[in-house]
Amino acid sequence: MCGLFASITQKEINHQRVLETLQRRGPDGQGHLHKEVTVSEEKRALNLIHTRLSIVDLDQQSNQPFHSHDKRYSLIFNGEIYNYIELKKVLISQGLQFRTQSDTEVLLASYIFWGESCLEKLRGIFSFCIWDHRDESLFIARDHLGVKPLYILNHGKEFALSSTIEALLASNLVTNKNINEKALDHFLAYGSFDGEHTLIDQIKMFPPAHFGVYKNDHLKVDRYWQMELPEQQPGHTYEDAVKHIRQLMLETTEYQMRADVDVGAFLSGGIDSGLLVALMSRYTDKPLHTYSIGFEDNQELLEWDLAKLSAKKYQTKHHEIKITEDTFLNSLDEFIHAIDHPTVDGLNSFFVAKETGKDLKVAISGLGGDEAFAGYFFYPKIYQASKAIAPLKQISNIMPNQLRRKGKFSFLKYSTNHLESILNEHRIIHPAPLKRRVFNPLPIKENYYLSSTSIHELLYYTPNTLLRDVDAVSMHSSLEVRVPFLDHKVIEYTLSLPDQYKVSRQYNKPLLIDAFPDALPKEVISAPKRGFEMPVGRWIFKKYQDQLKDLKSGLSFLQINPTLIDQSISQFEKNNDQYRAVWKLIVLYHWSKKILV
Repeated sequence: MCGLFASITQKEINHQRVLETLQRRGPDGQGHLHKEVTVSEEKRALNLIHTRLSIVDLDQQSNQPFHSHDKRYSLIFNGEIYNYIELKKVLISQGLQFRTQSDTEVLLASYIFWGESCLEKLRGIFSFCIWDHRDESLFIARDHLGVKPLYILNHGKEFALSSTIEALLASNLVTNKNINEKALDHFLAYGSFDGEHTLIDQIKMFPPAHFGVYKNDHLKVDRYWQMELPEQQPGHTYEDAVKHIRQLMLETTEYQMRADVDVGAFLSGGIDSGLLVALMSRYTDKPLHTYSIGFEDNQELLEWDLAKLSAKKYQTKHHEIKITEDTFLNSLDEFIHAIDHPTVDGLNSFFVAKETGKDLKVAISGLGGDEAFAGYFFYPKIYQASKAIAPLKQISNIMPNQLRRKGKFSFLKYSTNHLESILNEHRIIHPAPLKRRVFNPLPIKENYYLSSTSIHELLYYTPNTLLRDVDAVSMHSSLEVRVPFLDHKVIEYTLSLPDQYKVSRQYNKPLLIDAFPDALPKEVISAPKRGFEMPVGRWIFKKYQDQLKDLKSGLSFLQINPTLIDQSISQFEKNNDQYRAVWKLIVLYHWSKKILV
């Protein structure tokens, strides 16, 4: 929806430069509140900066910073509160009055009326902060699953937060750009960053599902929501579960179609995006705009034919985005700028968002369907392994070096796949040669093996890679991406269901298919699950083969193990398909030249 920046500092900030960095996130309006405040009995400068992408209530009176009637509170907000209409009705019944039709005003009124407990009532994607002019404190919150980013700088007497790292760097508040070595190790292993860490030591990520209060040089942070497995499974039959999933998905899709601008969809040939297009078509009288991405020289990976079937069924205005080698190579500099923080992922989203953003301000994505409904290829393997052995839950207490010593896990074998290979396949451990071996613990609860794995994905891979990348590259094109499968009510319910409801020998994601049996073409349902991957290795080899030797010297200031760089380059030169390790280094090299050097 927007770009935001807030600071409480002794130093002056470069507010114009901050606005410029946030412009693409919010090209429809700008706002800046600057005033003197008192912190720990010292005078400081408060800045609230906002750039707006107008989606709900396009009138300028909904621009931000948005102030309460009595001028006590000022809000800057990035995201959407999907259930704002229902919340507004409740607040009006309590005597509150409203001057706009925006979800922004409802969010501020909700905080004023309910305090921090308003977070329990919100259905949406958001990061926001509210300054209390009387109490001289800042309330901060981020959405349940981490759809909307929020970065924090809290150094000495300088405090700032923003939608982007770039804006924090532009503010002149970062006193040094020292590298966070733990974050660097994680990036070299996974191509993303874990938890609160960013590559710049002074800048942290504010955690999803948390709120905080900054007052008198102190930030206190608490959690308001947690993904949890129930003590016992609900007494739902499979048929009950299917009915409830149907009601939840209809409800969240209707909520996420709310906008005063057109809403389109990313449409692959898979179940998730196809189903969302089917549901979206129920809530609009106009043809939906749908967008598919592909490339011309690798037909077996194209899902255009399957996407066309869903587009034809729902009579959408379908757009096919063909990525050629020239398109890819000519866009790499822009991609590096768009990502804000190094990532090995995000290319597909960058290209589809770039084209979609030419037509629309809002698109709905099927992201999260695999996590919520056990759609990844490794879920059936884990389910079968759990049927064979009950002690799978002991994994949470096993460290990686112990995993290696236990060899092939003969007592945990499922077919030809032993447990360590399954864990490697879905990012729980990683064999990269790092200074410190990366390991994300997997807490397992008996009878909830798939839900436990989903929680792991939702805590690590989803926010750290998928959501972070999609937000960065889509907002670079002034496009908001909404993700119905990651509505926290959907997640809460799917985590509570028995494993056997989530697997089927007939098709992937049986709960979704059975909840909407006529929604998708049969070819989409029966198609094997497959990833979409452009021939990045071959394309980048052509562009960067002369620069590969420069990587070692260009990254020397990061003190990466030179052997790791040599091995990555050698592997890539022998086989261009083995490009991911060297692609991490290329992205890191070009991002570092732009940001750090």
